[in-house]
Amino acid sequence: MGSTNQASMVYSLGFKKQFAKEVVKCKLFDDGKYNPEGEKKFMLLNPFKPTGDNRTTVIVNNRGGNTDYVMVDRNRNAMLQVFGGNIQQDFKTIGTVKESSSASYGKTSYTYKFYLPDGAQVAEATVDGLSSKVANIYTFKDGRRQSATIRMKATAEDDIATWLAKNFYL
Repeated sequence: MGSTNQASMVYSLGFKKQFAKEVVKCKLFDDGKYNPEGEKKFMLLNPFKPTGDNRTTVIVNNRGGNTDYVMVDRNRNAMLQVFGGNIQQDFKTIGTVKESSSASYGKTSYTYKFYLPDGAQVAEATVDGLSSKVANIYTFKDGRRQSATIRMKATAEDDIATWLAKNFYL
């Protein structure tokens, strides 16, 4: 459903135009539908390079051209809980979350990937360090980068899941 492939492109003044040309040149979409062969070509021309320079990461969201996904029908006013990676509201599992961490230069970053019950990835959030009060969130439905306030690292899964549910991503 959602590709985990990443590509890198140099971010410059004309980035948007350059990116659009690459998408068209590689035929990433054909007749408005996602083209797996186009993704392969795009990945070959723009391999992922995790560096600290002025590159920007491009996350390919392969949803077959469909950005509308089906969320679980439930009482949205009910309390939301995250337990053992399962996100529940109104006694129904509305999604799952997976946490991972990485350390770099003495700082630990935590990544949270949120999924609908059908396995479609909804969002990816990062929290930098144990004392951070902000989660940086990328939402796959609309391709937006946003931030949400968290109380502390220990409540990050709950806080981010609540934010996603309130904003109709979960």
